[in-house]
Amino acid sequence: MNRNQKQFAWISTLLTIFPIILLGLIIIGVSRYSSISKKIFIAIYIVYLIVSLALLVMTIRVNASQSKRIRSAFLGAVLVFTALTGYGFYIVNVVNSNVDQIVRQGKYQTYEAAFVVKKGSYTHVDELKDKKIGIIESENFIEGHIMPIDENEQLKYENNEVKTYLSYSRLMNALANEEVDYISLPANYSTLYANDEQLSELVENFETIHSFTREYELKTNVTNVDINVSQEPFTMLIMGNDGGRTDSLMLATVNPRNMQITLTSIARDSYVPIACYPNQSYDKINHARTISRDCTLKTVENLMDISIDFYVEVSFQGLLDIVDALGTIPIDSPATFHGNIVRKGVVGGVTVHKGLHDLNADQVLAFVRERSSFVGGDFQRQINQQQAISSLISSIAETRDINVLLNIIKATSNNVETNMSVSQLTSLMNLAINRMESTYLGAKDIMTIYGSRITGQSTMHYSPDFDFDLYYYVPYKGSIADNKKLISMNMREDGLLEIPKAFSYSAKEEYSAPVFTSDFYYEAIDTSIFGDAKRPETSDEEKEVTLIELKGKTIEEAGAYLEEHGFTYTVVAEDIVITDKDYLDGVVIVDSVTEGIVMDEENSHINLKVIKYKYEGQTVNPDPEVDPENPEVPENPEVPETPENP
Repeated sequence: MNRNQKQFAWISTLLTIFPIILLGLIIIGVSRYSSISKKIFIAIYIVYLIVSLALLVMTIRVNASQSKRIRSAFLGAVLVFTALTGYGFYIVNVVNSNVDQIVRQGKYQTYEAAFVVKKGSYTHVDELKDKKIGIIESENFIEGHIMPIDENEQLKYENNEVKTYLSYSRLMNALANEEVDYISLPANYSTLYANDEQLSELVENFETIHSFTREYELKTNVTNVDINVSQEPFTMLIMGNDGGRTDSLMLATVNPRNMQITLTSIARDSYVPIACYPNQSYDKINHARTISRDCTLKTVENLMDISIDFYVEVSFQGLLDIVDALGTIPIDSPATFHGNIVRKGVVGGVTVHKGLHDLNADQVLAFVRERSSFVGGDFQRQINQQQAISSLISSIAETRDINVLLNIIKATSNNVETNMSVSQLTSLMNLAINRMESTYLGAKDIMTIYGSRITGQSTMHYSPDFDFDLYYYVPYKGSIADNKKLISMNMREDGLLEIPKAFSYSAKEEYSAPVFTSDFYYEAIDTSIFGDAKRPETSDEEKEVTLIELKGKTIEEAGAYLEEHGFTYTVVAEDIVITDKDYLDGVVIVDSVTEGIVMDEENSHINLKVIKYKYEGQTVNPDPEVDPENPEVPENPEVPETPENP
């Protein structure tokens, strides 16, 4: 072998070894996902050994060859193979780094708080020395209790008087009423409360005079749970966050044995005991996330009397980015509406048309937020959110484009966080793949999803903090109980659901899942949950009330509002028959325009025109052999069993 051949042998050998090493690193990188299919990964290992040996043997033979053409061709092939393995190594690193970000469980968390004052009262933080500060009473509020105490100590404000309050709303009212000189809030308070009907006006008169950041050990009871998710039923809380508060809240139970999921929506305004408040006092459930994720999880656990195994937290920006990566997702809107969204600081208008259409990211965001355009209001919005999640999952599962998948992973890593481990995530993927292979079902058909929601009734009640009536949404105890029963059934190993007696189906009609809960329950609101604060006595002149707009509200909501003010009303009903949306059957909606009407003791009665929906869907014929025009069936026909999950 001459000198040139030796040089070529060294170069070709090194070039061959390099892609072999890269290929080995790729296999090591993807081995964390081996639970998807152990057979496939064993085959991959065997192929890797064969390819590596084949390359080394070929290298030895080419090195001994005298043909320059053969050596040049081999060298070119090795370079191409190196480029391909290099690209593969890049993809694996991108996937792994983003997956690690999704399942991260850090010991410490960085918090940012702000000292807030009334506009024009102070101009520099030094002016706050020897002033009165308002903070939150509970130590569970990092930005509202722990951080201001530490910051005051660092600023050497030892003589500042400290007053404590139960919640952020009371804290902000204290500043507005000049009970204190400054307060401590999360640094993003302006966006946090921008959509809060009561607090947004207060926030407009506040300004930040001092911001500070601190890192604290993450005190959490939520850790990785050792559950075999491919065999054991488990629970998961899905939180959709917008500006730091939970705008969408869904409790999911997954039974992997029969591929069955329940999705229970909880209205963001639900007035419930907050786990981390002193004495678990009541507040809107979405306020719990302004304190911590743990507070939200524990609050839902207490409300539903269940232990939550996993959480998935998604920002609305994440929803936009994921849909952007997919391009569009199919959504069936019950109505045409026009909405406004804010994206990258720019306000834009979008239109969503009634029916099934492929919607882009802006339209999907408007769809999951919209409620005023739908007869069902917030109920319909919860249904829309469940539909969007189902469509998103199905669209991702059906994607085969590697670049699209990479973009989805990148979008997910920046906006999604969960305490599920990589092995648990891959086990679920393996379960889904096996299901599709064994049943020939598509990605959207492998799971049976039962949607439900915690319904309640709206009321207006006097708030001493604001000195006027506030809107409250009080969950029905019966709705909570029915949803608990549904969840409990799905959490059994067999996952068998007791089908409601009213359920029936026909082989000639499209199958619709049974409904396990009701929209309305005949329950009186327990007023003790609002405390014992009473409305102060007012003069006759002050007893005049300018009505809010009641059109579009349920008669229960409107009635509670009028009765709260001591007014009476008469209902003038108009029946409207509907052939779809059976969940609206019996719903009574106010159709009168009331905004601006002034009422007092002498003018204390109002006539309310209402629309009463009556569902008359297509007649269900459970026996296709029976002629619906001339039926001969028993008086009490047996209700057929629910069809087996395919």
